[in-house]
Amino acid sequence: MISQKTLTYSLIPFKGMIYLCLLLAGVIYFKIWKKTPHKSYIAMRKLFVLSDGRFNDCISTIQKIRHPKYTNIIPNGILGNLSNENIKSIAAQIKKDGYFISSQKLDQNTIDRIIYFSKNTPLSHLKISSQEHQILSDKKSLFNSKIPLSPIYRFNMQQIYENSDLLDLILDQSLLSVAQEYLGCSPVLDLYSLWWSAPFNGKGTSEAAQEFHFDMDHIKFLKIFIYLTDVNTNNGPHCYVKKSHIRKPKSLLSEGRKSDEFIQSHYPKSCIHELCAPKGTIIFADTRGFHKGKALNEGNRLLFQIEFSNSLFGENYKKVKYKHDYQHSNLNKLLKKYPRTYSQIFTEVSSQR
Repeated sequence: MISQKTLTYSLIPFKGMIYLCLLLAGVIYFKIWKKTPHKSYIAMRKLFVLSDGRFNDCISTIQKIRHPKYTNIIPNGILGNLSNENIKSIAAQIKKDGYFISSQKLDQNTIDRIIYFSKNTPLSHLKISSQEHQILSDKKSLFNSKIPLSPIYRFNMQQIYENSDLLDLILDQSLLSVAQEYLGCSPVLDLYSLWWSAPFNGKGTSEAAQEFHFDMDHIKFLKIFIYLTDVNTNNGPHCYVKKSHIRKPKSLLSEGRKSDEFIQSHYPKSCIHELCAPKGTIIFADTRGFHKGKALNEGNRLLFQIEFSNSLFGENYKKVKYKHDYQHSNLNKLLKKYPRTYSQIFTEVSSQR
């Protein structure tokens, strides 16, 4: 008789081949239509789990060859005037621990303007259901900190793009230089988000990503979080399991949310960090490592996130409408200078061609 364990292990190579075929078919489709078929995206996630990330590491090596790093980035921005040594040091810290907290902070005037925008602009709230997926309401309303409708209120990418302060952060060259060094190739800006978090009596923690999990939206990626409010242990710090972005215990190699207790049974307390910090704090994180936003007990949290990846193959995100008459000092110049980096975010508006 063949044991269940032996049978399971014998099926892994077979499953891997099926997923690999689905992924390769998706790559061909992606090259033609610039979108990833859902089955191919799922296959990519399955290959990550089956290989404990080794498959993604292999493809990332290929991406370094296919898309060499830019040589003309001037790394000035909110991180200061970075030297090549500074950039390498930050990237090395992320590679070692999975995250890095910058000593440089976003200035108070910019924070005040973004908060004013965030409190006076209607946005969607997260629908609470039994699913882990984030589904937003069609109806938009102002964030109500006293009587929240949901644990999460989220702005769409078009709203963010049309705010000049947020666009400055999206285009910041010091952030781009760190992302490039970490990814090892010319990066692609694939996503940016701005959202309010609020206490919600323990409801919606899964939908709001307030339980431990790992991300796998693209082959390799780096997220940049900017706290726009003071964050302490009670109002939703980003939590990260140090070094979990490299390899994971076999019992944790499955998709889905993980309880605090389950994570604590596999990692020492010294590796599970709550990243409490004042407003303006800038955090880099490779979220293929285990992480969560801690559920809020009090107060509110406003967070801005930017994501760079080494390939757009994976999760499909909507592009924002590029406006030719949008007066931004760097936008048009950077679109021409780094077409690969900003190819996903900006698209032409047909009526303005």
